Amino acid sequence: MRRTGSARRTNPAARAGRLLATLLLDRQAALSPWPNRPQQHCVVRSAHPLPTRPRLFQLRVTGTGGGGAGGLDAAGVPLGTGATAVTASGGSATSMPSGMSPTAALASEGAFDSGSTEVTPVVGVGSGGADNGAAGSGGEVSWPSDPLELPDPPAPEPGQLTSGIWDDNANYSFFEHYQTSTLGGQGAKLPGALPLDQDAQEEAHAAVAAERAAKELLDVALVIDTTSSMGDELAYLKVEIAALHSTIRERYPSSEQRWGLVVYRDEGDQYVTRSFDFAEDEAAFETDLAAQSYDGGGDYPEAPDAGLAEAAGLSWRTGDNVARVLFWVADAPHHDDRAQPMLDAVMSVKEAGVHVYPVASSGVAELAELTMRQTAQLTFGRYLFLTDDSGIGGAHAEPTIPCYFVRLLSHSVLHVVDAEMTGEAPAQKLDEVIRIGGAIDQDGYCIYGSEQLYRPF
Repeated sequence: MRRTGSARRTNPAARAGRLLATLLLDRQAALSPWPNRPQQHCVVRSAHPLPTRPRLFQLRVTGTGGGGAGGLDAAGVPLGTGATAVTASGGSATSMPSGMSPTAALASEGAFDSGSTEVTPVVGVGSGGADNGAAGSGGEVSWPSDPLELPDPPAPEPGQLTSGIWDDNANYSFFEHYQTSTLGGQGAKLPGALPLDQDAQEEAHAAVAAERAAKELLDVALVIDTTSSMGDELAYLKVEIAALHSTIRERYPSSEQRWGLVVYRDEGDQYVTRSFDFAEDEAAFETDLAAQSYDGGGDYPEAPDAGLAEAAGLSWRTGDNVARVLFWVADAPHHDDRAQPMLDAVMSVKEAGVHVYPVASSGVAELAELTMRQTAQLTFGRYLFLTDDSGIGGAHAEPTIPCYFVRLLSHSVLHVVDAEMTGEAPAQKLDEVIRIGGAIDQDGYCIYGSEQLYRPF
């Protein structure tokens, strides 16, 4: 893949805005976190172009005041409806008469500037109105717990990649809305989308708890796009792999860890795939990885379908006591006309009992993110994505998720291995967290919508 292909890609902030609008509207009637309190959601977008990295605003809406006794106007409409106040950090406050949408109120008052993106109000219950129909004062609703603040975030050292992780099976309702919006929520089919059977996704989601059980042995495969845009990622893996081997050995001395490698490019390049089967000799694997270089990839799509199909044929150990983990490191999707072979490759990996953890690198756009997340969801893996915090490589697209923790990529990999070996989501190590994307409360939930629904991994 070449970086020049970025001109073809959808602005990630605009994509997130479309998704959030769909999510908030679809869930309006369903969410009821506080009994007897009216629920309200809105999305406010600026008419100006959105920034590449969206700024998330925390919005508080005080509730509508109750009507007073009597007090009808000439048309017989009660006059005792209260006003609702809308306030967002980073923007000005405005007031909203009853019956006027928050979107219209904020737009009419110009409450947000060109840097504004999505806001999510919460409506509380107002106090009763005074006699003769005067408006009552608004009530106020607070989030269940205060936002999480990092004590002293560590700074990554030069050469260290940073990443986040998201679990779509643990946040399945969000995933469903994201997928629906991306696949055509705006009236246009996404070219190259996998011809997926939704029943297969639902079956995977239903089976995830049983699939994620504690293991004793560990097989790990790296499937890496080695086209010319992937030099930073390949160089990082070469440096970090020995330390990862050592840490895993210390934590799980009986795991008999084995590592395999598949590298791929595209048709017309020096090769399409190269594979190196599992080796118990860690030094041999490190030598194989060190010998790889990056080149080729003259257009945006590559051949991940060939790479994953090759990985399915590695000599994975069988048995319920083996954690079979595949890290798919890439920055580009399959070719549009290879959607069926791509799905076939994903299902082959799934049939081998392998959990796929994509690592979305710089340049990932709409089709690549969707395909990676669908692959992770179907195979019981999770979605990893590189971030700009390291300052390495090109710009990394914001993932379409409500919140996340940023860690070193090496810490994220170990977080994954811990989850696979123990069968449980590891406790968050806040001393490893470099940054919080979005906002997370002290209970570990995304501050998003008006209920504690979604959690980062």
